[in-house]
Amino acid sequence: NQNGSPSTKSAKPRRSGSMHLLWANSWKEVIEDRSSNRMKSESDSTQCSHSFDKCNCVKRVIFVMNIYKFWNDRKHIELDIDHIVEVITTELSNYSSKQMIRDFKHCHNSHEIDELYDLFQTKCKNCGGDDCHVLQRQNKDRNEGDINDGEDVQRTSTFGGGINTKSLRLMKILDDYHCYFLHKIDDIQADIDQDEV
Repeated sequence: NQNGSPSTKSAKPRRSGSMHLLWANSWKEVIEDRSSNRMKSESDSTQCSHSFDKCNCVKRVIFVMNIYKFWNDRKHIELDIDHIVEVITTELSNYSSKQMIRDFKHCHNSHEIDELYDLFQTKCKNCGGDDCHVLQRQNKDRNEGDINDGEDVQRTSTFGGGINTKSLRLMKILDDYHCYFLHKIDDIQADIDQDEV
Protein backbone atom coordinates (compact mmCIF):
# COMPACT_ATOMS: atom_id res chain seq x y z
CA ASN A 1 0.00 0.00 0.00
CA GLN A 2 0.95 3.67 -0.16
CA ASN A 3 2.53 4.00 3.32
CA GLY A 4 4.73 0.96 2.73
CA SER A 5 3.21 -1.23 5.45
CA PRO A 6 2.67 -4.91 4.65
CA SER A 7 -0.64 -5.74 3.06
CA THR A 8 -3.09 -7.74 5.17
CA LYS A 9 -4.32 -9.65 2.11
CA SER A 10 -2.24 -12.56 0.89
CA ALA A 11 -1.64 -12.86 -2.84
CA LYS A 12 -3.75 -15.48 -4.56
CA PRO A 13 -1.93 -18.18 -6.52
CA ARG A 14 -2.08 -17.79 -10.26
CA ARG A 15 -4.06 -20.29 -12.23
CA SER A 16 -2.51 -21.99 -15.21
CA GLY A 17 -3.69 -20.31 -18.41
CA SER A 18 -1.89 -22.89 -20.55
CA MET A 19 -3.89 -25.74 -19.01
CA HIS A 20 -7.13 -23.82 -19.55
CA LEU A 21 -6.23 -23.36 -23.21
CA LEU A 22 -5.32 -27.03 -23.59
CA TRP A 23 -8.63 -28.13 -22.05
CA ALA A 24 -10.62 -25.64 -24.14
CA ASN A 25 -9.04 -26.76 -27.41
CA SER A 26 -9.38 -30.46 -26.59
CA TRP A 27 -13.00 -29.89 -25.57
CA LYS A 28 -13.79 -28.45 -28.98
CA GLU A 29 -12.58 -31.68 -30.56
CA VAL A 30 -14.92 -33.66 -28.28
CA ILE A 31 -18.12 -31.67 -28.80
CA GLU A 32 -17.43 -30.55 -32.38
CA ASP A 33 -20.28 -28.18 -33.34
CA ARG A 34 -22.79 -29.35 -30.72
CA SER A 35 -24.95 -26.77 -29.02
CA SER A 36 -26.07 -27.09 -25.41
CA ASN A 37 -29.55 -28.05 -26.65
CA ARG A 38 -28.17 -30.86 -28.78
CA MET A 39 -26.11 -32.19 -25.88
CA LYS A 40 -29.21 -32.12 -23.69
CA SER A 41 -31.15 -34.05 -26.31
CA GLU A 42 -28.41 -36.69 -26.49
CA SER A 43 -28.28 -37.18 -22.74
CA ASP A 44 -32.08 -37.20 -22.30
CA SER A 45 -32.41 -40.18 -24.63
CA THR A 46 -33.19 -43.27 -22.57
CA GLN A 47 -32.37 -45.61 -25.45
CA CYS A 48 -28.99 -44.53 -26.75
CA SER A 49 -28.72 -44.80 -30.53
CA HIS A 50 -24.94 -45.29 -30.32
CA SER A 51 -22.73 -48.03 -28.99
CA PHE A 52 -21.01 -47.18 -25.72
CA ASP A 53 -17.72 -46.31 -27.43
CA LYS A 54 -19.43 -43.98 -29.92
CA CYS A 55 -21.82 -42.28 -27.50
CA ASN A 56 -21.19 -38.55 -27.24
CA CYS A 57 -22.28 -38.47 -23.60
CA VAL A 58 -19.64 -41.08 -22.78
CA LYS A 59 -16.99 -39.05 -24.63
CA ARG A 60 -17.88 -35.94 -22.62
CA VAL A 61 -17.83 -37.84 -19.33
CA ILE A 62 -14.38 -39.26 -20.11
CA PHE A 63 -13.15 -35.73 -20.72
CA VAL A 64 -14.63 -34.50 -17.42
CA MET A 65 -13.18 -37.45 -15.52
CA ASN A 66 -9.72 -36.69 -16.88
CA ILE A 67 -9.95 -33.08 -15.70
CA TYR A 68 -11.12 -34.29 -12.29
CA LYS A 69 -8.23 -36.77 -12.15
CA PHE A 70 -5.85 -33.90 -12.90
CA TRP A 71 -7.20 -32.04 -9.85
CA ASN A 72 -7.05 -35.03 -7.54
CA ASP A 73 -3.41 -35.64 -8.50
CA ARG A 74 -2.45 -32.03 -7.70
CA LYS A 75 -4.91 -30.83 -5.07
CA HIS A 76 -2.21 -30.43 -2.43
CA ILE A 77 0.03 -28.42 -4.78
CA GLU A 78 -1.81 -25.83 -6.82
CA LEU A 79 -5.44 -26.55 -7.61
CA ASP A 80 -8.67 -26.93 -5.66
CA ILE A 81 -12.21 -28.11 -6.18
CA ASP A 82 -13.65 -24.60 -6.70
CA HIS A 83 -11.20 -24.15 -9.57
CA ILE A 84 -12.00 -27.48 -11.22
CA VAL A 85 -15.76 -26.99 -10.85
CA GLU A 86 -15.33 -23.58 -12.48
CA VAL A 87 -13.40 -25.13 -15.39
CA ILE A 88 -15.96 -27.89 -15.92
CA THR A 89 -19.10 -25.81 -15.51
CA THR A 90 -18.16 -22.41 -16.97
CA GLU A 91 -15.08 -22.74 -19.17
CA LEU A 92 -16.04 -25.74 -21.32
CA SER A 93 -18.06 -24.21 -24.13
CA ASN A 94 -21.81 -24.94 -24.15
CA TYR A 95 -21.45 -27.06 -20.99
CA SER A 96 -22.75 -26.72 -17.43
CA SER A 97 -23.04 -28.62 -14.15
CA LYS A 98 -26.59 -29.63 -15.11
CA GLN A 99 -25.43 -31.05 -18.42
CA MET A 100 -22.60 -32.88 -16.68
CA ILE A 101 -25.10 -34.61 -14.38
CA ARG A 102 -27.35 -35.46 -17.34
CA ASP A 103 -24.37 -37.04 -19.08
CA PHE A 104 -23.47 -39.03 -15.96
CA LYS A 105 -27.03 -40.32 -15.63
CA HIS A 106 -27.26 -41.22 -19.30
CA CYS A 107 -24.08 -43.29 -19.09
CA HIS A 108 -25.25 -44.96 -15.90
CA ASN A 109 -28.73 -45.78 -17.20
CA SER A 110 -28.14 -46.46 -20.90
CA HIS A 111 -24.89 -48.42 -21.07
CA GLU A 112 -23.54 -51.56 -19.40
CA ILE A 113 -20.98 -50.94 -16.66
CA ASP A 114 -18.68 -53.75 -17.82
CA GLU A 115 -18.31 -52.12 -21.23
CA LEU A 116 -17.93 -48.66 -19.76
CA TYR A 117 -15.37 -49.83 -17.23
CA ASP A 118 -13.11 -51.28 -19.91
CA LEU A 119 -13.43 -48.13 -22.01
CA PHE A 120 -12.75 -45.77 -19.10
CA GLN A 121 -9.72 -47.83 -18.08
CA THR A 122 -8.37 -47.28 -21.59
CA LYS A 123 -9.32 -43.62 -22.07
CA CYS A 124 -8.86 -42.18 -18.57
CA LYS A 125 -5.62 -41.51 -16.74
CA ASN A 126 -4.67 -44.28 -14.34
CA CYS A 127 -6.09 -43.49 -10.91
CA GLY A 128 -3.87 -45.86 -8.94
CA GLY A 129 -6.34 -48.61 -8.07
CA ASP A 130 -6.66 -48.95 -4.30
CA ASP A 131 -4.34 -45.94 -3.86
CA CYS A 132 -6.80 -43.67 -5.71
CA HIS A 133 -7.42 -40.44 -3.76
CA VAL A 134 -11.11 -40.44 -4.71
CA LEU A 135 -11.65 -44.04 -3.65
CA GLN A 136 -9.88 -43.46 -0.34
CA ARG A 137 -12.01 -40.38 0.32
CA GLN A 138 -15.18 -42.31 -0.51
CA ASN A 139 -14.24 -45.22 1.73
CA LYS A 140 -13.46 -42.86 4.58
CA ASP A 141 -16.80 -41.09 4.20
CA ARG A 142 -18.73 -44.36 3.93
CA ASN A 143 -16.96 -45.90 6.93
CA GLU A 144 -17.72 -42.86 9.03
CA GLY A 145 -21.34 -43.08 7.88
CA ASP A 146 -21.54 -39.41 6.96
CA ILE A 147 -21.21 -38.50 3.32
CA ASN A 148 -21.61 -34.80 3.97
CA ASP A 149 -18.88 -34.29 6.57
CA GLY A 150 -15.89 -36.51 5.82
CA GLU A 151 -12.74 -35.11 7.42
CA ASP A 152 -10.73 -35.71 4.26
CA VAL A 153 -12.89 -33.33 2.21
CA GLN A 154 -11.03 -30.16 1.35
CA ARG A 155 -12.80 -27.36 3.23
CA THR A 156 -10.87 -24.23 2.33
CA SER A 157 -10.08 -22.95 -1.11
CA THR A 158 -6.51 -22.60 -2.36
CA PHE A 159 -7.60 -19.34 -3.92
CA GLY A 160 -8.94 -17.80 -0.71
CA GLY A 161 -11.94 -18.35 1.57
CA GLY A 162 -14.04 -21.44 2.10
CA ILE A 163 -15.22 -23.76 -0.62
CA ASN A 164 -18.72 -22.87 -1.75
CA THR A 165 -21.58 -25.28 -1.21
CA LYS A 166 -22.11 -25.94 -4.91
CA SER A 167 -18.51 -27.07 -5.31
CA LEU A 168 -18.82 -29.49 -2.40
CA ARG A 169 -22.03 -30.96 -3.84
CA LEU A 170 -20.44 -31.42 -7.24
CA MET A 171 -17.33 -32.95 -5.72
CA LYS A 172 -19.51 -35.62 -4.09
CA ILE A 173 -21.18 -36.31 -7.45
CA LEU A 174 -17.83 -36.46 -9.26
CA ASP A 175 -16.46 -38.78 -6.58
CA ASP A 176 -19.44 -41.14 -6.83
CA TYR A 177 -19.31 -41.36 -10.61
CA HIS A 178 -15.52 -41.68 -10.67
CA CYS A 179 -15.91 -44.73 -8.42
CA TYR A 180 -18.65 -46.06 -10.69
CA PHE A 181 -16.83 -45.67 -14.00
CA LEU A 182 -13.29 -46.45 -12.84
CA HIS A 183 -13.84 -48.85 -9.94
CA LYS A 184 -17.24 -50.43 -10.81
CA ILE A 185 -18.71 -49.32 -7.47
CA ASP A 186 -22.40 -48.66 -8.05
CA ASP A 187 -23.12 -46.80 -4.83
CA ILE A 188 -24.15 -43.35 -6.05
CA GLN A 189 -25.36 -41.60 -2.92
CA ALA A 190 -24.74 -38.01 -3.97
CA ASP A 191 -27.00 -38.20 -7.01
CA ILE A 192 -28.78 -34.90 -6.42
CA ASP A 193 -31.36 -33.23 -8.59
CA GLN A 194 -30.04 -31.00 -11.38
CA ASP A 195 -31.95 -28.03 -9.95
CA GLU A 196 -29.74 -28.12 -6.85
CA VAL A 197 -26.69 -27.24 -8.86
